[in-house]
Amino acid sequence: MAEKDKFKLMKPSNKDDGLVQINPEVLMAIRDATTPEQKKELVNIIINSAKKMENSRINRAIKLGVLTREEFEKDYKRKYVDDRGLDSFPEYMQAVSNMKKFKDDNLTFVTSNRKMLKDKDKLEEKFGLEIKSPKECIDMIEAEEMSGTYLQAM
Repeated sequence: MAEKDKFKLMKPSNKDDGLVQINPEVLMAIRDATTPEQKKELVNIIINSAKKMENSRINRAIKLGVLTREEFEKDYKRKYVDDRGLDSFPEYMQAVSNMKKFKDDNLTFVTSNRKMLKDKDKLEEKFGLEIKSPKECIDMIEAEEMSGTYLQAM
């Protein structure tokens, strides 16, 4: 089994886009794991690393003026945590920040987070970034309605 310290899991991308690169060795280790326990442990390492990135994504959104620290603390902090314990809001803020920074209106945020999908109208109105479920995206792709649209998933 791979030791947790063996892999440097994530590093920032070369661009100021708030994205990270996952070390391919980690993905290969998941693929090559021989037991469900090994796979689960490696996936949990990735999930825990993603949780550590949440603060940097929120800080970037605050720096770009997408929302204030007070607004985040009061209205959004840990509100959109999914069944795996991941908070989708920092990922959404990353996508909103990219949309604003790069002035790209062709971005859609894709999530299966039920809490976020329930509030999607409110979030879209506040932040200006469309949110879709994976099923909605598949339906639109099949209907050829997503030409020129970039998807960011969580």
